[in-house]
Amino acid sequence: MRIAHSSELENIKTAAGNLNDYADIQRQIELSQALLVEFQNCYCVLRLDNDGLCVVCAEGKNLLKMAPHIVRIARKLKTPSIVYHTKRKALARHLRAYNFNYEMTDTNGHFVYRMVL
Repeated sequence: MRIAHSSELENIKTAAGNLNDYADIQRQIELSQALLVEFQNCYCVLRLDNDGLCVVCAEGKNLLKMAPHIVRIARKLKTPSIVYHTKRKALARHLRAYNFNYEMTDTNGHFVYRMVL
């Protein structure tokens, strides 16, 4: 896994949802509040929050291959959990394979899943 250059941010445009969310993610990366990472053509935006490592969005076919690296990062940072927000119901099946549990649906309609570490 590598830290991707901000010029590669377009690779998460679909996963970001809409233009406002994309602009917010871009701002967070520019302010070093979030990090764009890449692994085998899968791009992911990570943000460290008070309650854990947040997977802001991810796009690409190799998310399941990237997942163990995200878990290692969270454990190294000693975060209590990993939180994932998505609007894709089908992703829930993959998240359960990594012990993510449905927590709630936020006000924007994102399903929130958490894996306690």
